[in-house]
Parts: sequence; structure tokens; C-alpha cells
Amino acid sequence: MSHIARKFLKFAIIGPPNGGKSLLTNQLVKAEVAAVSKRMDTTRCNLTAAYTEDNCQLVAVDSPGLVGIQHATSKSVGKELTILTDPEKAMKNAEHVLVVQDATHTGDYIHHRVLYLLNRYNHIPASLVINKVDLIEDRSQLLPLVKILTDNQVDGKKINTKRVTFGKLGKIADDKIISETRDGIPLYQKNKFSMNEMDEKWKTSYRIVMNKPYDKCSWAETKKLFTQFRGWPYFKSVFFVSSLTGEGIGNLRDYLVNQATPGKWMYEENTLTTKNPKDIVLDQIKAECLNHLPSEAGYGIKLRLMDWSFNDERLNIIVELICDKKRWAKLLIQNNPSRIAYMEDSVNNIIQNLINQPLFIKLLVKYNGQTVTEDNYQKL
Repeated sequence: MSHIARKFLKFAIIGPPNGGKSLLTNQLVKAEVAAVSKRMDTTRCNLTAAYTEDNCQLVAVDSPGLVGIQHATSKSVGKELTILTDPEKAMKNAEHVLVVQDATHTGDYIHHRVLYLLNRYNHIPASLVINKVDLIEDRSQLLPLVKILTDNQVDGKKINTKRVTFGKLGKIADDKIISETRDGIPLYQKNKFSMNEMDEKWKTSYRIVMNKPYDKCSWAETKKLFTQFRGWPYFKSVFFVSSLTGEGIGNLRDYLVNQATPGKWMYEENTLTTKNPKDIVLDQIKAECLNHLPSEAGYGIKLRLMDWSFNDERLNIIVELICDKKRWAKLLIQNNPSRIAYMEDSVNNIIQNLINQPLFIKLLVKYNGQTVTEDNYQKL
């Protein structure tokens, strides 16, 4: 295949925590490269993943959920603040941006941290991805929601039924469109603000905040600046997806392929991610801890890679789960089958599918320097 025929697109995936960005990344690249859990801060730094098919390569940058300075510093080890700095890095190098919005979120607005980045990088085309639609019982509510989040326009044109494609999501009731309400709340009377209509004091604050990098701009500053704004009127397109079931993912991927432009690929055709395989394994184990343990234990358990070796074409991995508290160890080893056994099976399946070779993973529970099992737990 000649270089002239090749197409390429690099896009960033941004949004508030727990919106399903990492699972969306996995669906788009058709591989479980990003760790996924039900808790915040599972993604602590940017992850680059690639999808190559025919003459087109898509490169996704999955970024940490958008948080404030105080949260980032309280949750980061040492001076490592990638959880705060990486979302802007993802934006800087992107040709397109996917803003992920949780359809089940109780607030009908684009988050103020997202609005900050969209304004700061308004030269980069952005699309809105409404995720978790599988959890929406009455999908006729989705179009009124989108009208709020987009200020009733997409790609410079007012939203109407002909421009919005719901695919398998079901038909939107005409009365919901005409009434332009969501749960009885009027959408375009007192809730729509234009930046041009704001006073000079606000515009001065806007210029000051926009000149600050994301990691120097406080939560309070962006919240105050965008408190009257609920939507972003410059989205190029809107998609309704379920990262869990895969619904709508094909249409989104096809759209991204169509946005790709002629150019050289960034990675070899068989590349799935640039992340170190060892880090992928540790991230997947951490995600399992967050999924299956109480918050204190899930975040508190430390991981140590003890072995990464090949034996007769099989990759052997041994990881220690270091528990600061004895009860954390108990949570892992109690029951039959134990949580630790379930976690081993889960991580083994994910990584084996990713690397496509025989694999053996052993997770060891450690407390006070000793390996903990059901047999010796009471003696520790």
C-alpha cells in the first residue's frame, strides 16, 4: 500500500470522571488496552491506542477524568500530576476531540472543566458522545438533552429530526421535539447564554482564565466562569453510544475514519498501544481491585511486579498485592472462590486476548512482609 493512499486521524477523548472514556477507547480500537473500573481515577495518565484497517489508522488518546488541582494533588503520589496535566496534553496534539457525556448524569450541562478546554482549544473540531444510553429507559429524553448540551445547534445548524440519527436507539417522539422540554423543564428560555452578551467584567475574567494552563487553573475559577453556560454550540456532530454493549460504536468509528486525512501512519499496522505491557497488566490488576474491593482497600493496595519471564513460549507473570491493613488481605482471600482467584482469571483473560499467546498470572497477597493464604491468615 502506498503512503499516498493512507489516511490518518489522531483524536483525544476527554470528559468528567466515570463517563466511560476508557471503555469507549477499547471499543473503538477493538482491544482491551485501557483498564476499566467503576471508580474514579482508574486512568491516571494518557493512554495511546491505535486502530488500523484498510488504508486508515485511527489513534485515540484516552485521558484521565477532568478534575481540579486539589483533587489531583491529594490523589497523586509524590510530584506525579499526570492526572491533572495529561488531559490538556491530549488536546494539544489532537486533530479531533470526543467529549464523552454520561447520559445518566443528573446534571443537564457540559462540565465547566470540559468547557474550559473546549474554549481554550476551540480551533480543534469536537464531537459530543452521549454514552451509557443502554441505561436510559425513556430514550425520547435524549434529544432534548442534546439540545441543551449543544445550545440547539450542531455543525452550525439548528437541530432537527432529519439531522439526528438514532440508529438502533429508537424513534424520538415528535411531541418531545416540539415541546422542547426535558422532564418538564423549558430548554431555551432562561437557560441559554451567549458569551457576546456577557458584561466586560466577565469577559476580563474569561481572558485571564483562558491564558492559564489547565493544571494552573483552579476548579473554582472554571466553575465561576461557566456557571451560566450549559452547552457548547460548536460540536461538529453528536453520537449516542453504549460503551458497555457496543451500541452505536460502529457509526462513531466510521465517522472518525471519514474525518481522517491523507497522511503517514504514526504506528505499524499491528500496533494496539504504545503503553508498556507491564504497565497494562498492573493497570488491569488495579482496576480489578477497584471493582471488587471497598474504596479504601481498592485504592490503598500497592502492586509490585515480581516476575515477567517466558517459559516454553508461555509468559509467566507474578504480582504482589501489598496490603497495609490485615483486613484488606482478608477481603482478597476469603470466600470460595476467593476474590483473588476471580481477579487472576479476569486479568488472565484480558491480557491473553491482548497479546495472543499462552499466559500464566499469579497474584500473591502480602501483609507485613508475608504471603497471606487462607491457611496462615489467623496466625499473622
